Amino acid sequence: MENRWVQRQPTDCEVVMESPQTGQLHTHARDISLGGMFLLTDDDPPPLESLVDLEFTLQRAGLQVHHQLTGQVVHVSPEGIGVMFCDFDSGTLRSMRKTLAS
Repeated sequence: MENRWVQRQPTDCEVVMESPQTGQLHTHARDISLGGMFLLTDDDPPPLESLVDLEFTLQRAGLQVHHQLTGQVVHVSPEGIGVMFCDFDSGTLRSMRKTLAS
């Protein structure tokens, strides 16, 4: 059983991920929630527990909102990585909530 506090939604948004370990990578998110996202990675992923900078645009129901967030790698699998969002303000949370609820 999963212990998520918000439900994941399928998505296919392009994500630019940057970390000191891997540099800049262009990837896609498979799913997203207010708590984080799963990124498909073919290359060497950043290590577990490392911090990554994420840049992506969410498009839902005519809304298009650009986000720049920091995340922590909390899961690594052959398909990709799970990233938990951290250090985002209440304005970003409201914006994401509105976009994901559309």
